[in-house]
Amino acid sequence: MELQVGERNIMLPAMVDTGNLMRDPITSLPVLVIPLKAAHALYPDAVMIDALQVMPRGFRLLHVRTAAGHNLLPLFRPDRCWLYVDGIRREVRLLAAVAGKEYKGTQALVPLAAIRE
Repeated sequence: MELQVGERNIMLPAMVDTGNLMRDPITSLPVLVIPLKAAHALYPDAVMIDALQVMPRGFRLLHVRTAAGHNLLPLFRPDRCWLYVDGIRREVRLLAAVAGKEYKGTQALVPLAAIRE
């Protein structure tokens, strides 16, 4: 998967997470979950993306419920997003939530709804 914000692009390994049913309540778009490290690559000037009081411009909070409980995740809209499925690049519309420090994975967690739309 590839995300673009401004002039910055990053490539991320990704997996479809059938348990990720998140949708943004304002736009109804599916919500991708990315590691904190990926967010820092897109927003290198942001000191602390996961600190609620100093999130970068354009971010807001998304209330999520998981098997582990409730949480607030920083959320942003990438300028562009592409999925690569079977070698085919396809642009998708979605929002990206930033996982907390406790997520040690490197993969983006793609909601099934992003593949179907």
